[in-house]
Amino acid sequence: MDKFTSKNALTANLSQIVLMFLLGGMTGLVYVSLSPIWWLLFLGIAIMVSIFVNNKVGLIIILASHFLFNWLFGVLGIIPKEITWLPDVIIFAFAIKAIYIEADKKRWRNSPVDITILLLLLFALVSALYNNVSLVTVLLGLRNYFKYILMFYILRNIEIDEKLYRYFLYAIIILGLLQIPITSVQTMIYGTFGEDVADQVVGTLGGKATGAMAILMTFVVSLLAGFLIQTRNFIYFLGILGCVLPVIFGSGQFGFYTIPIAIMICLLHGSRFNIQNVLKAPIYLVFLVLLTWLAMNYHDSRYSGNIIKFFSSPSKLYDLNIQLRKEGTFGRFQVIKVSNELLLENRFNFLFGFGPGNASESYFNKYRGKLDKEYAGRKIGGIQYTSIILEFGYIGLLLFLVLYFQLWLQNLKLYKKLTSKFWRGISIGYNGILFAYIAGIIYNPVWFYDVLAFTFWFTTTALFVKADRIADEEAIQVTENS
Repeated sequence: MDKFTSKNALTANLSQIVLMFLLGGMTGLVYVSLSPIWWLLFLGIAIMVSIFVNNKVGLIIILASHFLFNWLFGVLGIIPKEITWLPDVIIFAFAIKAIYIEADKKRWRNSPVDITILLLLLFALVSALYNNVSLVTVLLGLRNYFKYILMFYILRNIEIDEKLYRYFLYAIIILGLLQIPITSVQTMIYGTFGEDVADQVVGTLGGKATGAMAILMTFVVSLLAGFLIQTRNFIYFLGILGCVLPVIFGSGQFGFYTIPIAIMICLLHGSRFNIQNVLKAPIYLVFLVLLTWLAMNYHDSRYSGNIIKFFSSPSKLYDLNIQLRKEGTFGRFQVIKVSNELLLENRFNFLFGFGPGNASESYFNKYRGKLDKEYAGRKIGGIQYTSIILEFGYIGLLLFLVLYFQLWLQNLKLYKKLTSKFWRGISIGYNGILFAYIAGIIYNPVWFYDVLAFTFWFTTTALFVKADRIADEEAIQVTENS
């Protein structure tokens, strides 16, 4: 780098710092004198300016917001709700940058899921028009499902170094592993026994986030399993064992199902198909079942639970989830029953749903959906499965499943081309993440729960960016050889 370029870069960095301080001071004054929404506005301006200078700023803030801000708002109550909207502001800023700065430099990269996503949006529009859903409610509903899909498209079309994706994937794993000591401390603070204690052990994910914690740990376990398969490094095995602790402490019971299955999926994907590995598969399975049984026993001893009985008697699990919960919301199986009854009343709704946003909870009371109002406090869209079928119908559910199947196929093709152990590990782990993301629809609003949706789509983006790089290299080689 010559002196002139170096000087310009230094000037740009100093200008950015000065601008951030000025806007920060304005932010403080606004926060003291006006409502938090104005604070968010000025903070958003500062962030947008920073993103236009450096893409890393936006990604760092999104990471921080998902692993910290919901906890600061939902548990400690020391920041306003509006701060948790920062990911939306950042994605909007990325979109502006991609459209007006980056898009003219190269062709817009398409993906194998483009048609599926367009069909989802088209059917959502048809459903909204038929059900006369207000435009704002529709936009708020679409935001839940598509904001990180939008991020996926944007990040693929702006200049971000491949190494940066490596660092951020490592950061996600590290932030996931940090939940281990944090939940351990929370367990000491809130006590170690009793049914209600587990609900307080949420790590840094926010209030009532024990379900999200179970799925996030499955994500992290999947990535660690990918690295373990590629490197045979024992440290990754210890990390996998550690990731079970937040699931136990927070009583994230779904994790006892998803973690061992995700590991087996990673093993099947990452191991060569030969006699030796086929013979090893049952041994791995028995080992995983044994570890899961020990973890469940330890959980039951702490919280007077009966998870093991659920495995031997599924009817008890069904009975527990077919009744109203103590806080007045629908049980997981009960809400599925009610949702299907609603859809069967009208053939159009069965196919296309009641329109985006209709069953979703909204911060803006004026724009709450009809179903959310009708079943106020019951969380009619409290799990992803019911939210999808109520808002997009069964055609929408099918299209989303097709979307994830296409991503799996793309990852399978990419894995065969990868040579780097890091990226092969990520590719292997992605299969476990994909499984947990789909299976989680009967447990949690997993497809638009911020930390889970961001982690899934960021990992997807990283793999697609790697695939793009490989495709570009192959194209160059073909050109040079011709």
